[in-house]
Amino acid sequence: MGRVMLIIPTFLGVYTLLMTKTRGAIIGVLIGGVLLAALLYSIKKNNVKKTVLMILVSLAIVGCIGAVTVQSFHRSYDYERVLLLKSSYAMWEDHKLYGVGFRHWAREYPNYISPAAREPDLTIPHNVIASFFDETGIIGGFGFLLLVFGTLIIL
Repeated sequence: MGRVMLIIPTFLGVYTLLMTKTRGAIIGVLIGGVLLAALLYSIKKNNVKKTVLMILVSLAIVGCIGAVTVQSFHRSYDYERVLLLKSSYAMWEDHKLYGVGFRHWAREYPNYISPAAREPDLTIPHNVIASFFDETGIIGGFGFLLLVFGTLIIL
């Protein structure tokens, strides 16, 4: 009964993740699952050669699945994100140290919007790192990166 209680939320979580069509998250979960399975196998069997071979084969499989996933979930507005990133960089260039302030990206965006952009009313740059650098400048952006990489090192 205990395993069923773990399997149901796992399948619901995977289903929900697939429904979001968030390619990066889907590929990240796949890679994390493969690496976790390889680690658990390595600990259980204590066989390094088989573990390395299993990791390589698993990563190849995940790579193929990831390539199919990226092609399947291609959206027509993906290039808009590239334009947002360029606009965000231009905004950061003008406000390097302190940024434009939290929740002020949307107010400043019309001054930096690309002529090729099709969505002029966006409220965020759809990139967390760009958002932190735009809104909080170098001080907040590097603080955010320190938090992210510090957490990864601790984990």
